[in-house]
Amino acid sequence: RVENVLNSMAAAAGSNMRFGGIVLGADAIGEGREKFEEVVDGFFGAGASAHLLIRSAPSNLAATVTTVEELERRRESFAAGSYVLLTSAKDWWHDKNAPSSKYFTSALLEALRKPLASRPSWFEPTTSAIAIHVVRGGIKRNSGGFINNGFYLDLIERIRKSNVEDADVHLWSSVQGDSHGEKAEHEKDFATFTLKGMRVHLDESALLDTWAHMMRANVLIMSESPLSYVPAVLNPNCVIYAGKVARPFDAWMSGTEVIRRPASDDKFKKCLAHGLPKFTVPAKFCKLKVCNFHAEDAPRLFVQEHGDGAGHRMKNIIDGMATAYKNKMNFGGTVPVGNIVTEHGHNFRTLADGFFGAGATASLFIKPSPEFAKQYNNVPELEQHRDEFKPGQMVFMASANGWADIRESKPSDYYSKEVVELLQGPIWSRPLPFFDGRRPSVALHLRRGDLKRDDARATKNEYYYTLLDHIKHQWPEADVHAWSSLNSYSAEVEAGTFHWKNEDFDGFRERGVTVHLDGLSLLEPWVHMARADVFIMSVSSFSFVPATLNPHCVIYCGNLDRPFSHWINGLVQVKRSAESEPLSKCLARRATRDSAAGGGGGG
Repeated sequence: RVENVLNSMAAAAGSNMRFGGIVLGADAIGEGREKFEEVVDGFFGAGASAHLLIRSAPSNLAATVTTVEELERRRESFAAGSYVLLTSAKDWWHDKNAPSSKYFTSALLEALRKPLASRPSWFEPTTSAIAIHVVRGGIKRNSGGFINNGFYLDLIERIRKSNVEDADVHLWSSVQGDSHGEKAEHEKDFATFTLKGMRVHLDESALLDTWAHMMRANVLIMSESPLSYVPAVLNPNCVIYAGKVARPFDAWMSGTEVIRRPASDDKFKKCLAHGLPKFTVPAKFCKLKVCNFHAEDAPRLFVQEHGDGAGHRMKNIIDGMATAYKNKMNFGGTVPVGNIVTEHGHNFRTLADGFFGAGATASLFIKPSPEFAKQYNNVPELEQHRDEFKPGQMVFMASANGWADIRESKPSDYYSKEVVELLQGPIWSRPLPFFDGRRPSVALHLRRGDLKRDDARATKNEYYYTLLDHIKHQWPEADVHAWSSLNSYSAEVEAGTFHWKNEDFDGFRERGVTVHLDGLSLLEPWVHMARADVFIMSVSSFSFVPATLNPHCVIYCGNLDRPFSHWINGLVQVKRSAESEPLSKCLARRATRDSAAGGGGGG
């Protein structure tokens, strides 16, 4: 319906006429009309339906025409101020030689965009936004409107390889209208997109919010559907269509054509250049406050981005920052890997922007990498040669986790109060939606999904049960939350291989623990773990990252190389007794914090 309204407005504009309104059909009366009025008011602006929707055609019609071609042919015969009824505007494109802008004029499009532009956005504000519409609900796999996942995945891969690795990709679709079996099959399809770092919205957002995002996306990938066509008409950026479109706009591109052409194709580059933000010159080194601890001319240390999970990637970055601080260097940045999606399917650029602050990745990931004056294999080797560095030199060391091997140094020599407070800043500004601020908060990380059941790093549930019993002995009212995952590596998930089941966490639920499995955001668990009154770690880099930021009570699992001074050993210092002195002192850190901060729970 909205497509027909837009085409009719365009037909009026192309014939230098005013648009009189929409004559409602019989199917638009009653409940159907009320729903359409809501859409019209949201799309065209509050109260628009009262002006646009007309119950019956005027009695003094000068003419009734059935096509846009007929309207244009008879246009000169219409007297000023006369009323003309156009029964269908679907052929507005009948003149193949006329540009689409003859009908969808810039003035018309600008007016149409305003109401949707006022709606909130879920896109990351500092990265390129890509919106995809995929038709699934209610259609069969062998039907004409069904377009395989591979089409969309190929397009995203092509776009990401065009120097848009950090794109924030959102996909909208529906499984409504599916049978039970079809719904399960389609939902399994969408797991593939999630594992490629895309945010999937299934029947979860209002139509107008969906259109608003598709309209404002830097790149919109359409489906073969009117639901895609409406926001595509309004999108001023790069629009790529799927299947057949009767009259694509002049600047739109065929997705099939994009895939077939080489990545260097000028038309594709022109489309992306038209849609993507005009970024500043890439940074030569990190300029974030958390990267610059010393004089501007201090040597700069760069590390390599790891290509695996989010925890290991982030740990190497903050280890690099800490190593730079200890050695009176500034942190130059991270040399990126080609794949911004972690091996568990999360967009690491989006996560890093949340962790370090909006827009941080533009300064943190350095591409192209600078010419390095010196390169080292590990932290001990770098520190051995530190006195040789000249002011301003660029130094590369792929991995920074070797700081823990320097036994004569303390963890606080690296993770100083200044470093930790700078890292805490963005995390402390985010909300804590799960903690009850009136009670002491306990966060657990249970490493499960990527480990087989007999892996020694999959610490037994009984260990955690004992710790929780000891903590609740002193804090019976504690608010306990556990974060874990059933999903293994992306390849295993796509193959349907899972080592753990939901029921494996029932023992925690029976003990009053709120269990969070496979949430969309990795930042959310980190925020809660970093600010919990007690954080119980697993054997995992994913635990280490928030533990470095947590100033309260941190309990590690016995075999950590270099625990911080206020962390305690769960296997040795806690597990044996609920009255252990280390645990009591650790829990007392909350009381100290409360008296200094004026109370409040959750950290």
